[in-house]
Amino acid sequence: MRQERIWFAQVDRAHQPLGEYRKVGRERTMNRRAILNVLATAAFGIAFLPGGIVAQQATGCTASADVVCTEQGAIRGAIEGQTLAFKGIPYAQPPVGSLRWKPPLAAGHWEGVRDGTRYAAFCPQLAAREVVGNEDCLYLNVWRPRENPDRPLPVMLWLHGGGNHALTGQGSLQFGGVLYNGQQLVPAGVIFVSYNIRLGVLGFLAHPALGAERPEKISGNYGSLDQVATLQWIHRNSRRSGAIRHASFCLAHQRVAEISARS
Repeated sequence: MRQERIWFAQVDRAHQPLGEYRKVGRERTMNRRAILNVLATAAFGIAFLPGGIVAQQATGCTASADVVCTEQGAIRGAIEGQTLAFKGIPYAQPPVGSLRWKPPLAAGHWEGVRDGTRYAAFCPQLAAREVVGNEDCLYLNVWRPRENPDRPLPVMLWLHGGGNHALTGQGSLQFGGVLYNGQQLVPAGVIFVSYNIRLGVLGFLAHPALGAERPEKISGNYGSLDQVATLQWIHRNSRRSGAIRHASFCLAHQRVAEISARS
């Protein structure tokens, strides 16, 4: 059996997130160890996905040329060049109300066929001195070849930059606008995934009162746990397909991969 492997980009020190907050040395170390333990478990389980993002059908779901079945239900994609794109797939419940500053919970099921032709909202952040985005932002996007491939394909997961306080799985609001999508990579024989995570104080606020609410007695790693939830979503949906486990790649931009590259 070939050994599963995963590669992460080497990055430099992360930016301070939006807002001022305390980082207790001992708690920060515990956070990093907890994140890395869960991240390693989830990441090494990602499999090669076959023609669709999943092959096993959910209850009442019927796949077609532009509809695939996830564990939550059916979703319809759109053709983009040589790819078929599925956008705005919820991988966790909206982190609002009682779920704010809590680990992400798996997304619920939906009825019918979900529209996957448009991006969902991205997480709140500053852009030109204005707060933009929406707290209901835990969504991912998948690009696969336009035609169903005859073999399993590797997953390339894009970890966007922004120092944990900016940017999105859709792209950058800076530099005149930069889009992240799979139109360049997918034709080479991969499946490309991008996603949003909580940013700034909503994703990385550390406080003893928040830590006291969790059995691990830690806080400030909510955005990192969103990354873990993304990996677990891919893992669960690919395993349903009976795909062969092999290797996965995490592509990182700027400093965001620090949580994956450091021990």
